[in-house]
Amino acid sequence: MMVGTTLVEVVEVAVHPGLWETSVSHGVGAREHVLVRRGRVIVGPIGQEVELRPGDYATYLSDRPHRWGNPGSQDALLWVIHTFPRGGNGSG
Repeated sequence: MMVGTTLVEVVEVAVHPGLWETSVSHGVGAREHVLVRRGRVIVGPIGQEVELRPGDYATYLSDRPHRWGNPGSQDALLWVIHTFPRGGNGSG
């Protein structure tokens, strides 16, 4: 969905125990917002990761390599909101 000139995507993500993924840049100005519903995760730009638990929230620029991981023993359930700024002229 578009909110003003920003594309917003909301997804529910399950991260299994022991799973680690590295993601490349999502583009200039992209940002991720992470809210943990269940379990534990480690998220953030490489070298600046933080550990989150149920009820915790983090946001970080995702226009650089970043990673996700579950150091726990149960599935982690997250809401992830991706925001992608777009030009004000309707182009993306």
